[in-house]
Amino acid sequence: MKFNAYFVALKHEELHFTGRVSLGNSNLQATFTRVDTGLYTAHFKQQIFLRHHQFMRLGNRDIPGDVLLPVLSKYNKRKLRKIAHILQTHPDPDPGQIVLLLLEVDRFLEAGLILDFYAISHAEMLQRLVQSELRGELKLIETLPLLVTSQDSLARLRKSMREWLEAKREKSTRAIPLTHLEFHLKIPHSSLLFRYLLFPETQSGTFRLLDDQITFPRQGLSVKEKENIRLIEEEVQRRHKVVFSIDDLLHTSGLSYPSINSALWFLLNEEQVVRLNERDFVFQADLAKIINRLKKFKRNQGDMIDIATFRELTALSRRAIIPLLEYMDTRQITARTGDRRRILLTV
Repeated sequence: MKFNAYFVALKHEELHFTGRVSLGNSNLQATFTRVDTGLYTAHFKQQIFLRHHQFMRLGNRDIPGDVLLPVLSKYNKRKLRKIAHILQTHPDPDPGQIVLLLLEVDRFLEAGLILDFYAISHAEMLQRLVQSELRGELKLIETLPLLVTSQDSLARLRKSMREWLEAKREKSTRAIPLTHLEFHLKIPHSSLLFRYLLFPETQSGTFRLLDDQITFPRQGLSVKEKENIRLIEEEVQRRHKVVFSIDDLLHTSGLSYPSINSALWFLLNEEQVVRLNERDFVFQADLAKIINRLKKFKRNQGDMIDIATFRELTALSRRAIIPLLEYMDTRQITARTGDRRRILLTV
């Protein structure tokens, strides 16, 4: 693994300077910035590969330098002081130990980044991390890549997340974008750690994830809300609108946008309605009927179907068929092959 910068043990009188570095038979320009007494960061113009304790010489003065650690991320002054303390108090940590020490600086670490630097295999590092986890020193989030966090950080994050979600629930919040929780935790919602934190909460029914939204279960519906849901169901059936949108319901049901939106969120959360895309919805029962017809078609006539045949099979309009097929493609119910679809369902 190559890096643009490394922490280097180096004795020099200047706080910041540029010099020529000799690495065996090669010479490279590097910019040095003092972190603490005897410790600098060496920034190179291009990424280079160096090993732990690799020896380097600086410029014409032949000043020796010792490579201690890659610069793994952008560190602020507080974190740089922490790393300086770590490297000064632990001059020769083993790979497993440096992971634990770096988790005192960052709450999340991809340990696989330092495998080549320490000349250690993935299997050996994994074994060390598993032993650390058994001792309660860290939490192994993922084995490939090797993603870890400390047990303390995990506990603090989980506590912070639960308190934040509970506060939202107490305010009768119905749905929150995942990005709001991401901002609160300061963890990208696409990361494995974020999903790891959410998983036990979703399994326990504390909330559900729906279209990048956190939705909270409702304890019950008012009489008016139940009536709105009944009207929507009747309107969809009366007009044979298997695939429908909020705009469709606005034009025909007589309900307001907030009433329709509230009813649909409840139905989505209860998995009675499926969202096909940003605009279109379908009742789960209607979707199940269509899927059963596809299974029967595949059993009797083969696994390839075109749009015209699909239209005959379902009695749907082209306006409804397109978003429905696109949704089924994304769920691997069907797969587009030219102008036709291959039915992937098992029969």
